[in-house]
Amino acid sequence: MSIRVHSALTLMLCFLAGVVASVWVGVGYYRHSQETHFVARDSVVRKQVETLGRECGQFLLTADLVVGSGESYLADGNRRQRDTISAILEDLLDYQLARSYAGVLRSIAVSMDSIVRCVDEAAATTGGDRDSVLATLLVALDEDAALLISDVELLQGQVSARAEARILALGDRLKTLHAQTAVIVGCYLLVVVLAWLFQSRTIIRPLARLSAATTRARITQQPLGVAPTGPRELRCLVGEVGDFVDRMLSETHRIESVVEERSRELVLANKAKDDFLAAMSHEMRTPLHGVLGMLDVLRLDRLSDSQRESVEVATESAEHLLELICGILDFAKVGAGMMQLEQQPFDLRQCIADVVAALQSLASAKGIRLEARGCEDLPFVVLGDSLRLRQVLFNLIGNGIKYTEHGSVQVAVAVGERGGSSVPVHISVLDTGIGISRSNLAHLFEPFVQADSSVTRQHGGTGLGLALSRDIVQLMGGRIEVESEEGRGSTFHVWLDMQPCPGSEEDDGVDAGLGAATTVAADVEAAVAATPRLKVLLVEDSEVNQLVARRMLERAGHDVDLAQNGKECIDLAAARPYDLVLMDLMMPVMGGLEATSRLRSMESRGLLASGTADPLPIVALTANAARSDRAECQRAGMAEFLSKPLRYKDLLDILGRVLVARVGQPPV
Repeated sequence: MSIRVHSALTLMLCFLAGVVASVWVGVGYYRHSQETHFVARDSVVRKQVETLGRECGQFLLTADLVVGSGESYLADGNRRQRDTISAILEDLLDYQLARSYAGVLRSIAVSMDSIVRCVDEAAATTGGDRDSVLATLLVALDEDAALLISDVELLQGQVSARAEARILALGDRLKTLHAQTAVIVGCYLLVVVLAWLFQSRTIIRPLARLSAATTRARITQQPLGVAPTGPRELRCLVGEVGDFVDRMLSETHRIESVVEERSRELVLANKAKDDFLAAMSHEMRTPLHGVLGMLDVLRLDRLSDSQRESVEVATESAEHLLELICGILDFAKVGAGMMQLEQQPFDLRQCIADVVAALQSLASAKGIRLEARGCEDLPFVVLGDSLRLRQVLFNLIGNGIKYTEHGSVQVAVAVGERGGSSVPVHISVLDTGIGISRSNLAHLFEPFVQADSSVTRQHGGTGLGLALSRDIVQLMGGRIEVESEEGRGSTFHVWLDMQPCPGSEEDDGVDAGLGAATTVAADVEAAVAATPRLKVLLVEDSEVNQLVARRMLERAGHDVDLAQNGKECIDLAAARPYDLVLMDLMMPVMGGLEATSRLRSMESRGLLASGTADPLPIVALTANAARSDRAECQRAGMAEFLSKPLRYKDLLDILGRVLVARVGQPPV
């Protein structure tokens, strides 16, 4: 049987049961209403009979007065009373209850006619024998009156009894009707419940089992496992759903395998991207190392004005290229989610002061006033990434100087109320430069976007600085905004929540980052003159890099030995004492990290030819400038980190720190 026929039969059964119940109950209450109408008419009959009794009493009283006392003038009233009683008798014959007593009503009418005749004869009697006639009429009157009273009393008693019986019977039938109605309604509800149970057993329960099995199959990734039952359509539905679930599971397993394969491909792609970024960083920095390094060495020679100008132009161009390469690589890291921030203690006040001091010469060259205010309210030492914060400040302050021809660039710092473990810090950079139009403000922080093409032609730049600054600030959990009006300058706002280090008010503010210490010697020539002669082992496989580093070290007055790879470095360090080792990371035969680990192992066993008891300073010299590379260098046992391209001033800083670490130890 199909679901359609099954449902139609069930509905038809419920409908027929409802119709039968409704007709039965309706007919019963209709009949009850009709009987109620008859009972109401019976009450009218009873009232009419009571009225008849009263009228008959008045009628007999009048007749008695006329016949007994000879008051003939009352005869007309007696006849009118007879007419009234006759009208009542005629009205009673209209009711079913009274028609049952038609004989009694006729007897009452005959008695009244006889009494009226007696009254008329008494009223018409005159002469000497009037008294004897009245006496005779009075006897006849008494007989008729007794018969009339007997008939009226009989009528009243029988009508009242029958009316009461009909009222009691109506009440009993009403109770029976209510009971029958309750039974019929109960039977109808029973039919409905049975129909519902039948529908539930054959349709609803199989559908519920199918739904539960489908949900279970979706969660457990197992076949449906439901046997087809019920009507034909339902069995077909269960079969089709089972086939669909099987196909879905098969497709799900296929998709999972594809996703797993694609995930492996993405992991490999991300690794390839990481390798590509590291390779590009290394390969791009290596030639720049030779260019900038030789330019630094050349700048220290005695040059003519034109030669010095050429060197300065070449240096500026190389530095711009280096900035561009670093910006593109950093932007690629942010886009790939590879940029990670360090949480190291650093002096926030010193960090801002260093950036301002580093850019002071650039501002002075343009005749612009660069000043910082509010730094005295800053907490001394906080946790964060000082290098990335410096990068943001360099971008913002450098842009302010770049796009300002007259006036000033001001760095304002404000500290909010401390909430919990963090302190809100607001850094604003305000300049009086060219400003930014309202239409360009919405796109200012997008990569490779500047205010307009004329700005690019006049001031240069790639448009990556602000995009990187925004991304770095967001990684720090802060936000950056800008307010600007074309022709009236700009103000960049940076909001950060900094976490002060315990006891920061007593800290000395030294930056703890690797290779991030402040400058040891401000003047290059003075630094060279003040540095004692050191014995340096340069471990480098590139001839260009060897030449650059060797020239710088010899220019600083130090002795240099050269090793082509890590194995040669180990052999030389075991044979000769050195004050410093400059170690490249990526070399043939043996890399710098492995060589450093072996040197530290040999040092712990006393196998190095060291002239002192202090650890041998090993400085990483590499084009890999990522933080992960710095961490690996630290774990391998390197004390410092120099990033290529190597700058002469950075090299002197490292040499100065080595001397500070080895104070009291004469160079070999």
